[in-house]
Amino acid sequence: MRLIVLSDIHANHVALHAVLAAVARLAPDQVVVAGDVINRGPSSLACWESIQEKRQHAGWQVIKGNHEDYVLHAAATPHPAEAWEFEFFAHTRWTVEQVRAVLPDLQALPDQLSLTDPEGGEIRFLHASMQGNRCGLYEDMEDEHLASLVAPAPRVLVAGHTHVPFVRRVGTTLVVNAGSAGLPFDGDPRVSFAVLDWKAGHWQ
Repeated sequence: MRLIVLSDIHANHVALHAVLAAVARLAPDQVVVAGDVINRGPSSLACWESIQEKRQHAGWQVIKGNHEDYVLHAAATPHPAEAWEFEFFAHTRWTVEQVRAVLPDLQALPDQLSLTDPEGGEIRFLHASMQGNRCGLYEDMEDEHLASLVAPAPRVLVAGHTHVPFVRRVGTTLVVNAGSAGLPFDGDPRVSFAVLDWKAGHWQ
């Protein structure tokens, strides 16, 4: 069984094309997109349409990230009362105009999803952590803190949001951060995504 998880495309259609080519070569059984398909970059609608095509024809699954929430919030409040909010979300309002026709699709995205591995263990996917889609997972967190952000503990938890990939075990949970497929923050300009292979009763 092979799973691929990508996150944080952020409207970077050139990067998404690189990911799509890599995914085709790797031939996974399932692909999950862990949020932030849109916003920040210039090509929100093109990225969303590419992901939608994969949802419809290849069975890809997609969850909502904080930037989908930002766009939905900006669409619902085009004239915020606070001046700082108007300025802070200026680029997001621009994104709203690109994706207005697909706002219902964005609203309908789930916040998390789970799959089951061949032994019945849970693989849980979310954008940031169990504490919300803006509370990220970092490799240097203390075990107790990290465990609190993934509880209740699944066999595997895969997230994105921080744009910095890592793999770490905390307690009985394998924690995987897929990094960013469109806007990496780890000093490596290449796209990042996670490949999980089930071999000999374990995820690698």
